Amino acid sequence: MFSMRIIILIAVFLPFVGCAPKAAKNTEKLSEILTHKRWKYDGETMQEILAINNQDGKIEQRMKRNISQMEGGHFIFNPDGRLQILLPKINIRGDWSIDADGSHLNLKVDGSINVKHPIIEYNDQMIKLDIDSKGTSFPRVFVPAEI
Repeated sequence: MFSMRIIILIAVFLPFVGCAPKAAKNTEKLSEILTHKRWKYDGETMQEILAINNQDGKIEQRMKRNISQMEGGHFIFNPDGRLQILLPKINIRGDWSIDADGSHLNLKVDGSINVKHPIIEYNDQMIKLDIDSKGTSFPRVFVPAEI
């Protein structure tokens, strides 16, 4: 009877043990991708994501205004969690992090709230983020910036 309980416990909890290292590996991979390049917006792809997932014109207005403001600028994701947004006339600072389970990229520009963007997909040439659950921001798509 004792050994049957152990077998059941192992069967129930073993899948959870395997999830933690995979999530940590995904988080590390995205962190490495983010910190090894400078990034800029891909406005066209951002518009495509918004068209699929949102019907709110206010979010579209905010996004278009932000894309316009970021023209000629780029993002630097520093390994220490600091975010630099370098624009032609001003530099903005903030913070970034990835949730422990690798599901969200958190962006906080100084003076604003932390926005948890669901990660749609990423590779070394593109990072796609969806609208945050509260609808306070807009989708973001980062591509490498040519400097």
